[in-house]
Formats: sequence, structure tokens, C-alpha cells
Amino acid sequence: MDMLQLDINQCDDKFYQPNAFKDTHKCDRKTSYCVPILGRGFETGGYKCECKQGFEYPFEDLITYYDGQLVEAEFNNIVNDKETRYDMFKCRLAGASSIQVSWVLLLSVLMIIFPVQRR
Repeated sequence: MDMLQLDINQCDDKFYQPNAFKDTHKCDRKTSYCVPILGRGFETGGYKCECKQGFEYPFEDLITYYDGQLVEAEFNNIVNDKETRYDMFKCRLAGASSIQVSWVLLLSVLMIIFPVQRR
């Protein structure tokens, strides 16, 4: 069997599961959690960082997670004392979308309410 074809699981796992790479992911533990991606082989970064409940992916993209290979590469930039975007790979606090007021509807309701109150 070719060892380079084996997948590394860097994500958190049960404490009794034997795994030398367990819990070595670089996801922001406060805002996201690690999900393994199969088929990446014997390389670090075979995971994705998905946002926890209450947090959201901050960009308007088709994907809604951070790829582990990108996170690992930026972490290596920190180790090598290079410029990095590692702090960018965090989920933001989720917020409800703001309600947009229809000014036409608001004015028509006010025009109906004020004449009724004057009587």
C-alpha cells in the first residue's frame, strides 16, 4: 500500500481513537470547527473549517467554509515570520438581516392612521 495515498485526519476526535494527527488542525476554535476532507492524501490541510452555530462565513462566495490547505499555508507564514492573512480565516458573529422599510407602505399607513385619530 502506498503511504502517500492515506488520508490524514487532523480534526478533533474521540479521546480513545488512536490518531497521531488528531487535533492538529488550525481552525479558529472559538468560531469554527474542523471537518475532514477525504482524498487529500498524506498532506496537512485535508480538512475544512466550518462556522459554528451563531457564527457565519463573512464573504459572499459559493463556498461557506475555509479550506484547510489555505489555513495551513497562512499558518506556515506566521511560523516563517512572513506576511500573513491567518487572522482573516475566522467566522464573524452572525446577525439577522436588517429589515428594509418600504417608504410607500409606511407613508400610506401613516396617512390612514392620522385622519382616523383626529375624529
